[in-house]
Order: sequence, then structure tokens, then C-alpha cells
Amino acid sequence: MIKKIFNFLAAASIISLVLYSCSKKDVIDNALLSCTSNTAPANGSSVSTPTVTLSWKAVSGATSYDIYIGTSPSAINLVAPDVSGSSYNYTLPSGANATYHWYVVPKANNKEATGCASSVTSFTYGTAPATTTNISPANGATTLTNSITLQWKHANGATAYDLFLGTSAATATVIASNLTDSFYVYNLPAGTLSNNYYWYVQPKNSLGNAQNPATTATSFKYHLITPPPAMGFMVIQYFPSYRSVTEYPDRMFKMCNVVNYAFAPINASSTVDVPASATFNALYTKAKTNGAKVFLSVNATAANFILLRDATRRSTLVKDLMNKARSLSLDGIDMDYEYPRTTDGTDTVFALLMKELSDSLHTDGKYYLSAAITPGRYAGAVRDGLKNEVFAYTDFFNVMVYDDFSTSVPYKHHSNMDLVNYCTNYWINTRGMPKEKFVLGIPAYGRNSGATQVSTSFKTILSTGAQLGPSPVHLSDSATITRTDGTTFTTYYTGHESTKQKALSVKTNGGGFMFWEMGHDANDDNALLKVACDAVGKTY
Repeated sequence: MIKKIFNFLAAASIISLVLYSCSKKDVIDNALLSCTSNTAPANGSSVSTPTVTLSWKAVSGATSYDIYIGTSPSAINLVAPDVSGSSYNYTLPSGANATYHWYVVPKANNKEATGCASSVTSFTYGTAPATTTNISPANGATTLTNSITLQWKHANGATAYDLFLGTSAATATVIASNLTDSFYVYNLPAGTLSNNYYWYVQPKNSLGNAQNPATTATSFKYHLITPPPAMGFMVIQYFPSYRSVTEYPDRMFKMCNVVNYAFAPINASSTVDVPASATFNALYTKAKTNGAKVFLSVNATAANFILLRDATRRSTLVKDLMNKARSLSLDGIDMDYEYPRTTDGTDTVFALLMKELSDSLHTDGKYYLSAAITPGRYAGAVRDGLKNEVFAYTDFFNVMVYDDFSTSVPYKHHSNMDLVNYCTNYWINTRGMPKEKFVLGIPAYGRNSGATQVSTSFKTILSTGAQLGPSPVHLSDSATITRTDGTTFTTYYTGHESTKQKALSVKTNGGGFMFWEMGHDANDDNALLKVACDAVGKTY
């Protein structure tokens, strides 16, 4: 009996020992693994190589580790399971300048630590960005507006851009920094004249700036097209090359804002010939001495003007006129091809030419552009030959409100106030010509009517005309002229009183007056130019 009890106790002891041993092993096996902490790369740091050594603290009891990584905290995936040791070389899969978030899960005996996502850290892989490419304005382009949209390609890895601009790549300076878009609207400073501008962009990020960005510089030309300053109320006088400059006193030049030297004809080569250089030089000196501007008035035969349908010929003419403007120190060009027509296509030629002249003469507001045009009294190919678009290209129009004569209707005045009122209303109100650009043409000569036409200068009328009505010749609008053969005719002209009316009318309703031409006028106190200037209060 004692032996049985002893054997039972021995067996119980063995069972207890076995049970104790098993319980201790289960405690060890079922102990919770703790999470680790990442040691490298340091949280928030940057790396510049695509292979990164991830390191962490070893965890007691862990036999392996699972590594999770991703480009956002909410998109982290297992990339390396069952890694032994406490480091792992990981090759990044994406391009430059991505931020990676990662953590490690310790494991042992098919168990793993829990909640380790809370121990996530991050690092950024990247390098300083490379240079970029300019998109617009295209290299070598010309822009007519001072508001420039500069656009470039996005540079991989760039988080911001510095924008440089100057008159050379070497002297370009920053005009905008830390831009996050790949475009920028820049307004050139007020008063900027035509110039070539060079620009480039320097991409950058937290790791540095793109190197040598000036090598990517491109250029554009800013072309400022603007008319010169307005002259206010204008007094214009034509002076033909066959007249004598010495015949007219200084004060008649002092009365003028502009003297048009007439005419430089367009030849078959689509350049112009300036006649009588000695007369031009004398006129230029006298006009400039007395404060008047000098324009070259250009005309052409129909045949030579039609040649300008060819764009190359127009370019030749524009270049030649620009050379004349520079070499002769002119203030402007007056286009005196008076009658472009819809029936032969010269209306289109004229509009194209005036646009091209405007673009060149108005560069930096240097030279004026004017035109002599039809009075607009009668509808048809001539009146419609001036397109409305030409209003924008031209600084002012010398409207020839005269020569409305008739060889069959006697007593018809060729330039009365009815014609003035009609033409003023037509161009300004019906056609929309800006009021300040309407310059009323006044004839300094007379014409007969009801017979073969004769043109008689005002100075000849004063010296040889016989009074017809109650007013003396200089105040009247008609006089009898005796020819050398003894026959007579009546001439109709603009005398002092009607000159005053015309000058006062255009002072209210237009931008100035002009005379064709000084050589027809008197050179003393009877001069129509003086009468008109006195009427509007023009000082001289």
C-alpha cells in the first residue's frame, strides 16, 4: 500500500513538472512583441540616392521583421516580409522628390507585434531639379503688347521657380520669385520703348536650385507701336517742290504745325524720288527755324500704285520711306494717293500699305502718318475706296473739301460752306472718323464753272480779279478774270470771309485745317493762312 502511494506521488510530481515546463513555454511563446522605432533615415530627412538603408531598433524576442512603405500615410504596403536583422536596403520605385512613409512590424513564431503603424516615420528622396524649357513667347517672337505671358515647361522635382528678365541674358534679374505655376503675366514698365528682352527660369526645391539656368534663356522683341503726341488743333500747309521758299515770310511758316513737302512720287521700283533737293533743304530749314514740323508728301500714278499689290513691293516702299524719314530728319509721311478705288483693288492695297506704314512710322511714337483723301461728297468707288480700318492707322486726314465744280452748271462754287458741312458730317458722323483726325482742306485758289476748267491762285485773283458784287475781291467768293487774249471768265474761290467761316466751323467740329497750297496764297496780310489762324486764335 505504501509502495502504491509512493508511486502515485512520484507520477504526480512528474506530471506537475511537465505541466510547469509546458506552462512556462506557452508564456514565452504567447508574450506580446513590442513595436520598434525607426532609426534611419531620420524622420523628415532627405536622401539623394534611390537605394536607402532602412534601420530600426531590434526587439527582444523578435525573429524577423516585416517592412511597410508607401508615398502617403494612408497608402503603405508590405514591401519586404521576414527580414532578419535590424536593417534593410530598399530601392525606391518612383521618380525624384517623393516623400516615403515607413514602419516595421516585429515577428516571432508566426506572431507579430500590433499597432506598429503608429510608429511611422518619413523621408524624402530627391535631388535639385534640372533646368526647364521656355514655351512662350517663342524664341525670337515679336509682341505688340506690354503685358507678356511667360510660360515654361514644368521641371520634374521643382516646387518653385524664380523668373529672370533683362535686355541680355547676362544682365537679367529676378522679376518674380517662388512661383508655383509654370507661367507668369508680366507688364513691362510704363514708357518702355521697343527692345529685345531675354528671359529664363530657375527651378528649385528644398534640395537646391537648377544649375546654369541662364543657358536656357530665350528672347522676344517688344515692339511699341504708338503715334507721336497729338498736336492739338492743327494748321497744315502744302508746299510744292516747284515753289520759291524765299517768296514767303517766316511768319507764314510759324503759323503752321506741319508743312508737307510735295511731292515725292512712287516710281516703278516702288521707292520714292524726292525732287528739288535744294528747295527741300531751304524749306526744311525755314520750317524748322519757325517751329513747324516737316512731312514728305508721297503720291503715285495709278500704274505704280497698283504694283503695290505685291507684298514685297510694299515692303520695299515702307523701308525706303523709313530711310527717307531718318536720312532727311522728317517728322512724318503724308500719303497723297488721293483716290484708292474699290473697282481696281487699290482700296485694299491702300489699307495694307497704311497699316504697314503705321507699324513702322509709329514704332516708339517717332513719326507721324497722315493722308490726303477725297471730300466724300459723292457715293461710289472712290468714296468707298477708303476703308474704315485706315482710321486707326492714320494720325489725321487732310480732307480735300474742294474741286466740286461742273463744266456744265454755271455759277457753281467749287468749295462752299454747304460742301464743308456735308463732308464734315459724312466723315465724322456717318463714317466714324475720329473728330480730332478730320483736317478740313481749304483751297487757296479758285475755279470757274459752266466752262472748261481754269484754276486761278488767290494771289492772282487779288492782283488781276475784278470785283463782281458789293464786297471787295479779297472779301468776296467770286471775281472776273481777264485772260491774256482778252476773254473773261468768273472764278469762284474762298475769300477772307468764307475762310473765317471754314476755320471756325472746323475749330468746333474737327481737328484742324490745311491749305492747298502756300504758293497759291498771298504772302502779306491778305494771306488766307493768316486769316484762318487769326479766326481761331492761333498764335504766331
